Amino acid sequence: MLRYETGRANGSIPIPVTKAEVAYFSQAISQIDPARYPYAVWDETEIAVVVSSQGIGPETAICYDSGIPPLSWRILVAPLDTNGKPGAFAQFANGRHVLSVQIPNFEVGASAGCEAVWPPSVALSNGLIAYNVERPAAGHPFGSEILVRSLADGSTVRDFSTPEYVYSLELSGTNLTWIEFPGVTTSVLPLRLSTADHPGAQDLLVYKTPGDSGDVEWNVPPYILVGNVLAWQASSAGKVWERDIPTGKIHQISPNGLLCQLGDFDGNDIVMGCSSDPSLTAWDVSFLPGWFVFWSRTGGYRVLTGMPDGSGSWSAAFANGSLWLSFTSDQYPYETAVWTAPVGTLKGN
Repeated sequence: MLRYETGRANGSIPIPVTKAEVAYFSQAISQIDPARYPYAVWDETEIAVVVSSQGIGPETAICYDSGIPPLSWRILVAPLDTNGKPGAFAQFANGRHVLSVQIPNFEVGASAGCEAVWPPSVALSNGLIAYNVERPAAGHPFGSEILVRSLADGSTVRDFSTPEYVYSLELSGTNLTWIEFPGVTTSVLPLRLSTADHPGAQDLLVYKTPGDSGDVEWNVPPYILVGNVLAWQASSAGKVWERDIPTGKIHQISPNGLLCQLGDFDGNDIVMGCSSDPSLTAWDVSFLPGWFVFWSRTGGYRVLTGMPDGSGSWSAAFANGSLWLSFTSDQYPYETAVWTAPVGTLKGN
């Protein structure tokens, strides 16, 4: 069952799966382990669910050891009405993946030896769907293909091969961004861009990460695409950048002298968790900011609030005209405090 709450409609509808299938909701595969948690992707008019089935393979308490069975997957799409209520799901695409790719959840670490066969990453925007499939080639054992297709008639708007596995992707209008992953923890991860005017893969930057280095727990930095603007974490030194895609102009959003981690971006406003502690790295999964900074194109910077005592993690999101900050207790991981404010009240320096 899929349960939904839009503010104008709420309820639940069945996801049409077989007994052998489990439901994924598409997000960056770094957030999934072999237990396969459910997650979703949607825009204003559609919602997509990936369901998959896989044979039983040898497992430990954490992950598969070897001999990982193939994974069959289907992408199901349902329309949303004007209140956000989903209609009936219908199959849009299906396939079979066999590549054993190391789990890019670096809290586990490369030394854990965890591998998995992954379903596609999926993104929706303005009647288009983007997803990746496996396409290994000579010299590129983890090669992929990204397809951008019309939800209305299934036609292919754009497709191209990538030399490495697609770690995650985002679609906004006809703009597509993604990160490639070579299948093992490494120090080189490219962030790439494709647009209608320049459909070929353009390199934005290459993330040079610490890789598997014992106790260091790092993760791939976030990036958020909204319309013709891309915001991303540019370095472990805490620089957050914004790029205007049509002009190619890049603007640093994070204040100089601070180490900042991108929280969320709505196309005009950015929230960041920031610290002045030079010993930290913004790519460490355990990074805890001292306070939060809100930036808007029309209002400059504003410091929002400090990190509550006892917080072990945080997240940020723009929704329904408000900014939401969530803090999870370090001592009691299921206790969460939520701080909200209308975006209009956050303008100003």
